Amino acid sequence: MASIKIMLTGIMFVLISLFFLGVRIINSNGFTLEISATIFIIIGVILFLVGLIIMPRLERNVNDNIDEEKNNISKIICPNCKKEHDIDYPKCPYCKHQY
Repeated sequence: MASIKIMLTGIMFVLISLFFLGVRIINSNGFTLEISATIFIIIGVILFLVGLIIMPRLERNVNDNIDEEKNNISKIICPNCKKEHDIDYPKCPYCKHQY
């Protein structure tokens, strides 16, 4: 989700820069905004690439860490059927032995 937001922000920067290039506003110093538009295009492309390449990898790493934490739940062995299951069950999910 964050990668999509960053990619859309990059597209927005590029669109703003295209507007600047199309309007060619001249500021008080006499410089056109072509430099600003070029900077916006560069920032937009960088943000788009970050959203496209880097953010999915970071999100994948976060999801892997969450999955590892879920797998680290303490286990218990049922005294009745001798099968292992998570400790947070009030009874054995296999033989329904009540603890």
